[in-house]
This record gives sequence, structure tokens and C-alpha cells, in this order.
Amino acid sequence: MKQIFAWLFAAIFFAAGCAHSPELAEPVRGTGYEDADGLVIVAACPPATRTDIEEGKSTWEAGDRITVVYDGAAYEYTAAEAGPTTAFTSEAGIADYDASKPLTAYYPATTAEGVVAVEAERTIALDAESQSNPARAPLVGLPTSGNLAEGALEVTFRNIFSVIELRIDAGELASAAQSLTVEPADEGAFEGFLSFEGTVDPETLALTPAENGTGNSLIFNFAEGVDLTKPQTIKFPVGRFKSEAGLRLTLNTADGKSYSKNIYKTGITSYAEQGGVFRAKHMAKALYAFAPQGGISTADDLIEFAAAVNAGGTLAPWQDDKGVVVLLDDIDLAEVTEWTPIGAATSKLASNALSITSGRPFTGYFDGQGHTIRNLKMVCKAAQATSAWGFFGAVANGAVVENLIFDASCSLEDKATAGTDCGVVAGLVYEATVRNVVNKASIAFDGAAPDETRMTIGMVGLAFADKNGARLEKLVNHGALTATSGGNTKNGATGIHVGGIVGFSSNKSNTTAVVTIAECANYGDLDTQVARASGIVAAANRYTEIENCVNEGDNVNAFATVNSARIGNITCITAVGSKITNTVNRGNVICKTSGAAGGIICLVNDDGNAFVGCENYGLVITDRANYKGTLFGQCNKAARFSDCIAQGDLGAYEDGSYALVGVNYTNYMSYIGDHNATAVHVNSQNILYYPNGSQVPAEPEFGVNLSSVELNAQGSNAAVVQLSSVDYDWTVSADGDWAHITDLSDVPVVSGVRDSGVQYIKIGAGANTKTAPRSAVVTFASTDGSKSATVRVDQQARGEAFPSKWVFQASTLPLYGSSWTDDNVIPATSGAAGFISVVRGDANASAAFKRSVVTNRPAVSTMVEGDYWLYTFPVENLAAGSVVDFNATMAGEANSPKYFIVEYLDGGVWKSVEADLLTAPENPAVRYTYKCSGTATGSSYQHATVMQTMRFENAVTDGEVKIRCRAVGPYTCAGGTQNITATNAASSIPPYGFTGSYVQNFGTATPRDTKKVLCLGNSFSYYSNPAWMLKEIAWREGHALNIKAHFKGSQTLTQHLSLGFSTDVIEQGGYDFAFLQDQSQNPANYGRDATASILTGLTTLADKVRAASPSCKVILEETWTFSSASYGGFTDFPTFETYNDAGAKAMAKAAGTWVSPIGPAFRQVREGGSGINLYYSDSKHQSEYGAYLKACVNYLVLFGERFGADPADCGLNPDKAAYLRSVAEQIVLGNEGDYFIER
Repeated sequence: MKQIFAWLFAAIFFAAGCAHSPELAEPVRGTGYEDADGLVIVAACPPATRTDIEEGKSTWEAGDRITVVYDGAAYEYTAAEAGPTTAFTSEAGIADYDASKPLTAYYPATTAEGVVAVEAERTIALDAESQSNPARAPLVGLPTSGNLAEGALEVTFRNIFSVIELRIDAGELASAAQSLTVEPADEGAFEGFLSFEGTVDPETLALTPAENGTGNSLIFNFAEGVDLTKPQTIKFPVGRFKSEAGLRLTLNTADGKSYSKNIYKTGITSYAEQGGVFRAKHMAKALYAFAPQGGISTADDLIEFAAAVNAGGTLAPWQDDKGVVVLLDDIDLAEVTEWTPIGAATSKLASNALSITSGRPFTGYFDGQGHTIRNLKMVCKAAQATSAWGFFGAVANGAVVENLIFDASCSLEDKATAGTDCGVVAGLVYEATVRNVVNKASIAFDGAAPDETRMTIGMVGLAFADKNGARLEKLVNHGALTATSGGNTKNGATGIHVGGIVGFSSNKSNTTAVVTIAECANYGDLDTQVARASGIVAAANRYTEIENCVNEGDNVNAFATVNSARIGNITCITAVGSKITNTVNRGNVICKTSGAAGGIICLVNDDGNAFVGCENYGLVITDRANYKGTLFGQCNKAARFSDCIAQGDLGAYEDGSYALVGVNYTNYMSYIGDHNATAVHVNSQNILYYPNGSQVPAEPEFGVNLSSVELNAQGSNAAVVQLSSVDYDWTVSADGDWAHITDLSDVPVVSGVRDSGVQYIKIGAGANTKTAPRSAVVTFASTDGSKSATVRVDQQARGEAFPSKWVFQASTLPLYGSSWTDDNVIPATSGAAGFISVVRGDANASAAFKRSVVTNRPAVSTMVEGDYWLYTFPVENLAAGSVVDFNATMAGEANSPKYFIVEYLDGGVWKSVEADLLTAPENPAVRYTYKCSGTATGSSYQHATVMQTMRFENAVTDGEVKIRCRAVGPYTCAGGTQNITATNAASSIPPYGFTGSYVQNFGTATPRDTKKVLCLGNSFSYYSNPAWMLKEIAWREGHALNIKAHFKGSQTLTQHLSLGFSTDVIEQGGYDFAFLQDQSQNPANYGRDATASILTGLTTLADKVRAASPSCKVILEETWTFSSASYGGFTDFPTFETYNDAGAKAMAKAAGTWVSPIGPAFRQVREGGSGINLYYSDSKHQSEYGAYLKACVNYLVLFGERFGADPADCGLNPDKAAYLRSVAEQIVLGNEGDYFIER
């Protein structure tokens, strides 16, 4: 028989960072085996190293078995003897070897099918320091190509699964360890499997599980007598998974107790993958000591914990295994005579910005576990201004405080002589959460409060949102609130604010971060002498959202200044972005000194405020002649009211006699509060006296109170019709299916029964997506056919289809929020006729989408392959040959579809821009236009910037232009397979500062040329979409631009080098020009001190662009200076300008790039007399006019020619746009040499 030798080399793979495999001992080829029959396998086993993912195997052992699968049959080979190099033989091995036939080897031995496994449960034995019986991580081997020289067949093994190495110490536990369980820390953030049984592709290491072959836990049983009282090392293979929250280890002991630790808390991925090929990792972690749970059990523990927080010390003694500080028992603080808050700190709130000025806020997680604080007498005597004072002083930076009770033996008394924020739970909640807290402690203010000094008190003193928001949820107050004036005579923001839940809430200027007050209740009565006092929040300032709250407490006020107090039982005043939803007041407002007063709110202070489902049933008593009402005191704003109820009564105080006017269902609209014509939503359709189903007496005759109603184009308003049908059951219908007929809870209505009371029927509609108005007739009819009544419904038309723009922010939310979630329509927020919807592919038609709006961004979950975003534009005529420019910003979560193709419906056929299609590395058959990153929010986001220009060969007449973004391929952003029921799977369109979408009709012209342009930048490149404007400007001048881009906020050029979307778009290549926009202060910083790393970022990125596009002209954008943040830290405009200009030019010269002089153009406009504001409201980013000026400068840099007779204004004021173009021409043309521009 022909003698065949196979030389097997075990290839060891390491975690990222290990450059080479360890050296392998070279086996002696053939020695001693010349007379063997059949295939003899000689395998070398390398020395073990700490990072050896084979779990320490350093030598073969006699009896070790491998399986070789060859030509459809399995052969078992056994090691004859131990040693680093040994022979594997078989009594029935391979007789002849043909290299054209596949051969695969497996260790340990397996079946002919090549089944490999990571066991879900096994026993581990330990010696003095580490595992003594490690289970081998399975290996798979393939012959090395071209290795039959000298008749030898070499086979290289690879590890299939990764290995985790841990050091475990249970020395502090009282009982012996029995087992260790490994499982996901959070099932909802886990994708993949920990245990596995199935087969492996030996080429790619892709896995195919058997039926029920995967699991999400591993159990390691320890052999009897194991010693874990000193650190032991264990290593174990794991399946393939991604876990954003890491893993949870649970050590179980003989006494039945369990001790847990979370590891890899910042996330773990157990494999590497590139182009569909997988490799294993070694993952070593530090020592994990298991110990009895920490926590707070006594008053002394609590005081020590507070001291540790205030000193910046470790909190470990009071934390459980999750790092949460926990109360383990009720705490009696009767022996504490002077309380020091947990997180004692001071803050400064000025110009709607808050900062911690001294001390250390609590920034952790505190769980009271439902325990009670007793006998805590808190007396704030602060003489230092802006102190935060309470059980907690300041909680900040993502902190959570929850599940706590303060009983009636506790009290809070504010005797401060300087501005303070005082709260039973916390003085200041800053970017943090407080929830599930019950207070029965009394709350009193009796301090010295001079004028112009804001002081706050409540369960929380001050709640403030900066970037991520603050949340007060399920706070319940039973404690009485009392307050003297303390000498403060102000009724504005610098007055005293007393609230049952919170005194004052607001957010940082130029942000839309929200303070949410949800599901809170106040039962405590208020007796105050201050200018602002409320059951929920005294001042719901900027971006405060109150939802599902209730006030039952009476609010008695005697502010010393007559006619000056502003009192409301939910809040006294609102500001921009504030909203109150589904909130009820049953308490009475009683002003003894003629204060302005309202049952829900005193002063409605912004057009964008919304009051939805607000109900008042309490009395409003004041001697004031005006600014009083059952719902509000004053509303001279176009704030939205919907489904509100204004009951209760209104009356004069008259020394306590309460002379009531007798508000009822016939006159209630006369007493809801003072308002003028601006308050367009204050009407009997939006504000009712009785809820639906009430017993307002119906008219004796069958009929309705309205003969016609008008709805806006957005579908954001509705009309409430009062139906009287005493003697007849009835039906209702509409001759237009677009008209919605519902009850007040938005439940569809088609019929009803006779009733002696009025029945309320709401008539509304979705958005009118047509360019013409539409009408319908709603008919109410008795079932016997004898009676009928009709209501004519007219809905306004949308604007023209082009341009359509979508910007998603708080101010536009009313235009799309409910129409998206309820009706699958996102109207263009610019008022144009375009709208967005989502459509199922044929294969998924039976499944419903899950649509939502999250922080103003419209999102859809359960989207899978074949489903699509559909853009629809009703048009009367789109000429044949028309060019439509489509721009969008898209995002997707980890389990959402990864790839999308942009298509347009032309002559009944869906087409795409073939030249722009890319190929998915997972499958060359998948062609796509853009991909999503899998991270839609947070600091690691990367959004897709989509820009497509498409020419319609066919005309569209009295029809619709349709463009869609269709999911292609089965792949998720995270690399898995799509699942229509998966979580963390939302596709979305990001909110402002990104522009969601912009679509424009460029007309039928044919451009003179086409240039491919790359744009990389940050928010200075995406606020108000200057790149999209650049395309429109260039087209109007006769040039087509094919722009590819990636924008991410705050990025430097160096950071773009590590962004996958940036490097991907660079590597597409073929660019004629590339605009690079650095972090906004970097050029000025370089101009001041020539920081080498700033220049390196530009030169490295420019070189990378040139490597992919050798003829590309790289252009550094000299961005503008700004006044925000003390002129970027440069004190004033002249200093900032000087450094910025010098730095940009020095960087460009060193890197061999052009300069686009956007900054000098901004300076000329700013210093001129045009009055055009180039800046967004944050005094930093570009406004629409600033974006337009940037686009004009960049256009001139590219083409060097003056604007023609019919330039693009991009929707801006034509005169202002013309001025900006003239400035751009003055700055660029004729000055190219100053900016190294060589065309």
C-alpha cells in the first residue's frame, strides 16, 4: 500500500493586537513510520502560552483522538503516545489520498457530519492555581495548498470558537463554591448564542446549528473539594455572540446562595468577521472576587455613604453586584441632629445654562428597594448661594434615585439666606432620573429671600436637562407645603418657586433636551405667600413635559403684592417646548390677594405649547378682574389645546365668602380664561365641559350643532360635533374615505344608540397629500331612515410637490407625530405636498409595522428585506426628461436592515441609478445605494448621507412621483440575519441638526459636465444641508455634481480616519474634488500654536483621498468664527479670525490642498450692513443663510465662474440670496492665489 504522511500543524489565533502565531515545533518527517500502512498523521503541539486559546494544551496525550472526514467517510485516528510531536494512526484509515477530493480534520473526534460543540454544562476540576481538566476548544483543519511535495500532506488547524479566561476568587464567601453560570447580562441586548452544537464550514468557519443546537447559558460544575478561597484561573470556549451589556457570572455555593458579577460591561463580541470569514479571539479578564452583597443597613451606614460621596471616595461597600447602592432596611435617623446632603454641591444657572460650581453631585445608582426613611429632620440654613439641598443635594450625569419612602416623621425646612434649590428627595436633578418615591414629610420655606434671588422647593427643588434630559417619574407627595415670602417680591424667574413635585424645571438654551414629569401626583395642600406655587411644578420652563399627572391638593396663596402672584394648580407658567398631556387637577386655587390664577396653568407663554387631555374640576378663586379662568389665567398664544375639559367654577375671594359665577355647560367657554384672537385653538371643539358620554341635555330634535368644519392640510386638527339623538338609534358615514369619524378617544364610530344627553363625535383626517383641497359630507341618520343631519368637511390643500423638505424637531412635531404613528404619513414639514410612508414587500404583507417617534425622529421597527420607505409627490405634471434630486439622512439600529437601494418609479418600472450601486461583501448579488451602521444614537452613531440624482424618461400627469429606499439582502447592521420580530431593529430618519430629507425638481436641462465630489465634515457641514444646496446651485449653473459624503458631529479630520463610513466613501474613489472640513476650532488652534496632530490629521486624510482618487483636488474648508463659548475660547472675533485664517492657510500649504474661504465670506457679511443672520440660534452653527453662503463659496472654488442670470436661491429670500452670492464672488474670484487654488 502506498505510504502517505500528513503533517498537521495546529494554528493558534489570538485576540486583536497579537501580531504572530507562536513558533511551532517542526515534526520529524516520516521518522519511524516508513513501514506504516495507510495514512499516518504526525501532529505537532506547540508550547502553551498565557494567551493560548486551546486552554493550555502543550502536549499530546496518549489516546487523544481526531476525526478525518475524507471522500464522504469518517476516519478516527488515535495518538499512540504522549509528546509535543506524536503519531496518530488508525486501524481503518485512509488508504489512498487524492488531493482533488475534500479532506477535513476535527479535534476532538466527532461524527462523519463534522459535528462540533460548545457544551452547555460540564464539570471543571481545579488544582492549586488553575484548571486541571480544561475542555479543548474545537479545532478544524484543512490541507495546505500545494503541500504534496515529498509525498507529505500538511493540514493546518484553526480554532472554531473563542475562549474566555477568568480569575475567580470566592475567599470571602462562607460556603464552598458548587457551580458557575455564565449568561447574558441583558437578554434584550444579546445577539447570538453561548452554547452550540452543529457543523462548521472549514473554509470560512461559518456555523450551522442543529435543531435546538444553541443556548444562552453555560454551567460549570466544580468537582467536589474544589478550593476557590484563593484565586483560580478557568478557561472555557464560548459560542458566537454580541452582547452590548456584557456577561453575567453567577457563583452558586453549597448553602444555596448565589453571588453575581457583570463582566465586559461596555460590551463584548466573541468573534471577528470580515467578508464572511470568521476567526476566534482570546478574551482574558482580571480577577473577579465574589463577596456578600454590599448595601446600607443602618443610619451609620447611610452617613458613611453620604460622606464617601461628598469626599469622592469609593462607594463599593454600599453597592450590590451590579454597582447599585441599595438600602437593605428601613433607616431611622432620629439620632442625626444635623443632616449633610448626599452629593452636597452648588450650581450656577444663568442664561439657561447650568454648571456645577463646587462639591460633588451623586452620579451613581441608588435603589431604596421600597424602604422607608424615618425621623429625618432636614433644616437647610445655607448662606452660600445656589446650594443644592435635601436628602440628596445634587444628583447628576445620568444618576438614578428610586424606590424610596419618606414617612410623616420626616420634614424639610428651608431657612436659607441665599439662593437655594431644596427638595425632600433632592435639591437638584441635573441630567438624572428620580422615580418611585413617596413623600409624607412636611415641606416649609421660611428663609430670607431677597429680590432677584431664585429659590426652589418641593420633593425636588430644580430639575434641569442639558443633553440627554432629566426625568421625574411616579413621585407622590402627601406632605403639606408652606412658604413665607422671605422678603422676595418678584413674580418671575427670580422669585420663590414652590411645587408639590418640583419647584422649577428648564433646559439648556439652544437644545431640545426635555425635563419629563410623568405619572406624578400631589395630595399635599399648599399654603404660601410666594408669587409662584403649584401642585406639580411651579414653573414649567423650557422643554418641560408634564404627562399623566394629577393634583388633588388645594393651593391657597397670599402673596404680599396685590395683583402680582401667578398661581396654577399644575403649573404657573410655561415656556418654549413645554407640553402638558393627560393631566388632571381636582384641587382648588384660592388667591387671597388678587393673584392671576388658572385651574391648570396661569400663563400660557409660547405658541408651541400643547395642552392635550388636560382636565380641571377644581375651583379658581381670586378677586382679580382679569387673568383668571377654570383652565388658564391667560393665553394670548397659538398654543394647541385638544380634548381638554374645563369644569369647576370661578369666583371672587371676597374675604373668604367665595362668590361663584356658576360655571356650567352652557357658559363654560366664557370662563376658561383670558385669551385673544391669537389663541386659535381655544374653542369649544378643543375644550369641552363634559367628557364624551356625559349627560349634557340633548336638543329634542335630531341634529348636530355644526353644519360645516374646516381641517388643515396636515391633518393635525379635528372638529368635535355635538349630536342630539334622544329618540333614535343612529348611524354615521362619510362619502370620502379620508374623513375619520371617532369618539373623543379616537376610537372609530359607525353607529350609536339613542341618548338623552349630547353625544360628542370627532371628525378629522390624515394629511391631505394632494395639491388640491378636498371635501366630504358626513351624514348622521336615524336607523329607521326618518331623520338625518349632515356636516360638510373641507380640508385644505398641500403646497406644490417640489421642493419637499423634512426637518424633525420639537417645533415641527405637531405636523407629523400623530399622522406618522396613526396614519403612516409623514408630511413634508416645509408645507409642500410630498409625504413619506413605509410599505411592506409582498413577502411580508401580512405583518404590521411598528411606527414610533423617539426624540422627534420618526422610526419604524420590524422592517425587513423587501420593505421600503416610500416618498410620494403628487404632481399635476412632471415633464418627460425631468431630473429629480433626492437627498436623505438615514439611520438604523443593530438588528435593522443593513443595505438599501434607492429606486424611482418611471413608466411603471422601478429603476435605480446603476452607476452609483455598490456591492455587498456578504453576497455580490446584493447591490445597494447606501448602508446603515447599526448605531442610530449615542456617541458612536454614523448616519448614512444619501444623495441621488435621477432622470425620469417618462412624464407624470395628474399622478404621483414615487421614490423609495428598499431594504435589500437578509443582513442586519450587526451582521446577523433579519428577523421581523427582532428588538433593537428600528430604521429611522434622524432629527435636527440633520435635515431628514430634501427633494427638488431640477427640471429637464442637460448639464455641461459632471464632477464627482467627496465631502467629509461634522455639524458645520450638515446643519441646514449646505452640500444639498451645493448640488442645486451647481445644476442651475449647468454643472452636475455627484456628491458622496459622510458627516458626523464634532469630528476632527483625524477621527474621520477611524470612521467606517468615512473610509468607505473615500475608497469608492474616482473623485474630482474633495472638501475636508475639520473641527471648528482646529485651524485657529493650529494658527496659534501649530499643533502637530492637527496638521497630521489633514495630511493623512488628504493622502488617503489621493491614494483612492489620484487626480482629485483636495480642498480644506476654512470655516467661520463664532461668538459661542467665548468665541471658541479666543476671546473675541478679531483674535479668532486672525488665528483661523492663518491656521487654515498654513495647514493647506503643508498638505498641498486648496482652501475654501468660507470664513472670510462669513466675516464680510457679519461686518456688513445686510442684517442677514448667518448663525443658528446657538450663535455657532450655520443658519439656512449661512449654509447657502458656504455652498456659494464652495461652488466658486470648484468652477471659478460668476453666477449666471438665473441662479438657484434654494428657497431663500431672493434679495438676500443675491447679496450672499455677491459676497462669495468678491471673496473667491480674483483671489485664488491667496487660497492655493490652481484650476
